[in-house]
Amino acid sequence: MAALVRTVYGVAGRWPPYHDELERSIPEVEAELEIELLEDMRKIVSTGDPSTQQDLETRVENFMTARGIAHDWEDALDKLRAWRF
Repeated sequence: MAALVRTVYGVAGRWPPYHDELERSIPEVEAELEIELLEDMRKIVSTGDPSTQQDLETRVENFMTARGIAHDWEDALDKLRAWRF
């Protein structure tokens, strides 16, 4: 989650917050960037739910790709994305 937070805040041109400030500050970043993250992050941290992890990864990848930031892992995640839980 820390890498995701650093990345999203970087896209927003902001320094990432300390962990104890995340819930207070992330709604502003979500609104600015038009992406929802906090609820999925809460669920993943509290349950580790793999379906939520897949959904969040797909949404973040689409978000980054739409901004011209492509990933470098080619098809390395395809098998993981195909799993259903």
